[in-house]
Order: sequence, then structure tokens, then C-alpha cells
Amino acid sequence: MKKTLLSKFNIKQILVIGFSVTLFIMSVHIVVSYFKFTSIENKVSGFEHIVDKVITLEEIKTDIVQIQQFLTDVSATGEDDGFEMAQKHYNSAL
Repeated sequence: MKKTLLSKFNIKQILVIGFSVTLFIMSVHIVVSYFKFTSIENKVSGFEHIVDKVITLEEIKTDIVQIQQFLTDVSATGEDDGFEMAQKHYNSAL
């Protein structure tokens, strides 16, 4: 009768080999996951900088709309108090 590979080992040796292989695979997976996570974290921190710039641009856009609105009000009503508010939003945009 032909002996198989497993028949050369007793149950204790088979369990130790199986556990060792499983532990090795899990360790490799943890190391690979760590490096992938670090890479993703670096990319995200770069996007945070871009998001801050986009938020600033949105605030400037709002200030420009407000300047236009106050100057339109001054033009329509002839009252000068809108110049102060337009100046405030102009300074905010800078």
C-alpha cells in the first residue's frame, strides 16, 4: 500500500504544521494590510488639504455674491449704508 504525505506525520505534527501555516498567513495579511492602510492614510491627508482649499473658495464665492447684492441695493435704493457691508465682505474675501 502506498503511503501518503500525511501518513508520515502523527496528529500532533499535523496540527502544529496547520497552526503554523495559518499563523504565517495571518501575519503576512496583517503586514500587507498595515502598509496598505499607511498608503491610504497618506493619500487622504493630501485630500484634506484640497478640501480646505475648496471650502475657502466657497467662502470667497459667497462673499462675492454678497458684495454684488449690497452694491445692487445701493444702486437701487440710493442709500450709502450698503457700501460698508460690501466693504466688509470684500475684506473677508481677501
